[in-house]
Amino acid sequence: MNLPFAKTPTQRLQVLYALVLVAILLLVGALGFWIVDYRDAYPMAMVSFLVLGVLHVYLLSQWFVHLFENRSAKAVGFTLLISLLAALAIIFLYHKVAQDLSKGVGMATALVGFLFPIFVSRVYQNYLEIPLKEYKKWYYPVGQPLPDMDLLDLSKVLVIQFEFTKKVNETAFTNFRAKAPNAMLFGELFFIFLNDYNDRNPASPVEYLSPDGAPYGWLFYKKGPWYKRRKYMDPDLTFQANNVVDNETIVAVRG
Repeated sequence: MNLPFAKTPTQRLQVLYALVLVAILLLVGALGFWIVDYRDAYPMAMVSFLVLGVLHVYLLSQWFVHLFENRSAKAVGFTLLISLLAALAIIFLYHKVAQDLSKGVGMATALVGFLFPIFVSRVYQNYLEIPLKEYKKWYYPVGQPLPDMDLLDLSKVLVIQFEFTKKVNETAFTNFRAKAPNAMLFGELFFIFLNDYNDRNPASPVEYLSPDGAPYGWLFYKKGPWYKRRKYMDPDLTFQANNVVDNETIVAVRG
């Protein structure tokens, strides 16, 4: 099946997931046909929708983690679309089969239970993204010489990844690999990395100065699951003191 709006395997899986989930929600919404007393069917449907909503948030975080990244509201929008399609399907089912439009509309409102978990997770994610005041920003040391690598202990070197936008107004993050001596100050390595990258890529440099020439402040944190609080780096401490391990991904954002 060639869908113009689903070009990648992940997008096609997302469409299939949405269709299957709408069908499941429709089956739950049809409880009104099997349970005679609507006053029993409605709360049962809402509880079922709530359980499915919790499962939905978990599956999104496992299969479609990009929907949660970079403060995106895509997970909420995707869930709202699924809920809207399911609500229309439930209303249509009751209207055509039972000729009871009001009952269908009433059962569709139980989908609030399905929506609740995604909004809770979004609020919680916003809470986790609030940087704590004690974490320091790093500023590009304009006019300062690069650190002397010969003075460092190079017996233990980590391979890490940086993720950040090369330009201030970009939304897409780029991934970079770097080697970091365990005993080196975090900020010093980022200083060397920026200079080295910009020297090698003059046509597409990383922006570290604002239009007025002042250096941007950078915050660094370890990339992890969306449901965990961010662990911020202290640029004035070594990689060892920041508890950075091999192959860890560090996200850098301009403050």
